Amino acid sequence: MPTSENQPIALAPDRKEELLRQVNDTLAGMQSTMKYKRLIDPIPGCEALRGKRIVMVDDNSGVLQNFVEHLTVVTDGSVSFIRHGDQELENLIREIMSTHPDIVLMDYHLSETLKGDAVVRALLERQPGAMCIGFSSDNNAREPFVRAGAKGVARKEAYDAEASLRAVAEIVSST
Repeated sequence: MPTSENQPIALAPDRKEELLRQVNDTLAGMQSTMKYKRLIDPIPGCEALRGKRIVMVDDNSGVLQNFVEHLTVVTDGSVSFIRHGDQELENLIREIMSTHPDIVLMDYHLSETLKGDAVVRALLERQPGAMCIGFSSDNNAREPFVRAGAKGVARKEAYDAEASLRAVAEIVSST
């Protein structure tokens, strides 16, 4: 079925079932008690993310859980989630790179001693063409992310994942 650039691609019922299983398996792997019975439809304005391998890095498992369904649907299942705990920078970089991402969505406040801009800088030293996008609810994170080499910064709204992902798609479309 042909689609225009502004029309989301409809998911076939069997694909929706596969993605639903993936969402619930991902949530179970995060020790979440959340379980979906049906998925959202593809999000208009997020077509640029379809099929992209995205990894989202955050220190808050609740925030990651809030994005599981939306990112799984908009990427057609090509998403990974990394919760930053106490990993050293080098281990976090290795974990991110092991997902072979097209796009890295990086939180700013990872811990008292590690900020997302430092991770972006280290990633870009190892993989200069990587598409890193700052993904934070902190209004003061924009400048550090841009200085570190991020392609852009999208406001992360944990309770409005659709708006947040449209902002990410806009950055991806403009680069």
